[in-house]
Amino acid sequence: MTSPKLHIGIVCGGRSEVFALSVKGGVDIAAAVDPSRYKVSFFVLDQDHRWFLSQAGAFAGPRGLEAFAFDAAHMTEVMIGPRGSVIDKCTGEQLATLDVVFPTLYGLYGEDGKLQGMLEMLDLPYVGAGVTASAICMDKDIAKRLVANAGVATAESILLRSASQVTFDEASEQLGVPFFVKPCRMGSSVGISKVRTAEEYRAAIAEAFRYGRKVMLERASFGREIRTAIIGNEHPQVAMTIGEVPLGGGLDFYDYHAKLNNPINRIPASLDEQVAEHVRELSRRVYQALEIEGMARIDWFLEADGTVLFGEANTLPCFSAGSTFRELWAHSGVENSGLIGQLVALAQARFKRNREFAYSGLLAPVS
Repeated sequence: MTSPKLHIGIVCGGRSEVFALSVKGGVDIAAAVDPSRYKVSFFVLDQDHRWFLSQAGAFAGPRGLEAFAFDAAHMTEVMIGPRGSVIDKCTGEQLATLDVVFPTLYGLYGEDGKLQGMLEMLDLPYVGAGVTASAICMDKDIAKRLVANAGVATAESILLRSASQVTFDEASEQLGVPFFVKPCRMGSSVGISKVRTAEEYRAAIAEAFRYGRKVMLERASFGREIRTAIIGNEHPQVAMTIGEVPLGGGLDFYDYHAKLNNPINRIPASLDEQVAEHVRELSRRVYQALEIEGMARIDWFLEADGTVLFGEANTLPCFSAGSTFRELWAHSGVENSGLIGQLVALAQARFKRNREFAYSGLLAPVS
């Protein structure tokens, strides 16, 4: 007698600036899931965070990302209940029961711990980092402080809480020119500007403060941008292959539009093995310092003098075809369907482990 297939709920869309990229990631995961092992339900969240049950194939089209338009008329609005029950919001009928959620909700409300907290309350396993690590890694300021505390070098930066706190002259004197202006709590390079003049600085500050109350000014690195991929819970494994984002050809830095329309990678990066192992070891240290579980892509800058600077940790790396995270594991001998299987197993293992901890008050873990 065969075991029932594990039911995976892929969740994408949402209120983020990177809606299309989120949906594309979900579509590509659905296409890679092993149908002999897993059943898949595909959920798209709208701008109001209503949940809609759809088909991944409905978003595939010849126009690529331009075809990913939200059309609720061809979807069923649902609610997600305790332990993964999927309820038709109109009829009250239970349509399915999920075993694990695989989110591709990038940016705010999906990558910052909010969705993870909801799934914890619903007693439902999910792929990727937990609430604490998700919230930490979404905040560039807090993440950098913890990484520095772990003894890992980071680029010099200035934290702003108001647009008038630091002038261009003050910032350029400390950080040099050019430097970056970044929202502290956004992903996929949204809202980031590279500035060289006071005029660019004013525009960049206004843009960055659109996304939150904290903005970071960061010294620009002129080194190589390299990337590592990691999976695991208590014992993280770093992909042997390391990637690089080669700049040039008119591309000033790897901004959101470049990531969306023309992802570029040099895989494998040409690195001395001693340097590569040092980067892998730093990646393990950061992964654990930031309390990450499940998976992460960690970005680094390799300076001309050999210094390795922490860039950022992405706890829900893009899963679209050709994405860095997928390609690094593929070049390390782990194809996408196997990678998805490992991530689902890690989600279940963490869920089971956390259920064994004592609960306070009169509540006890559900058996």
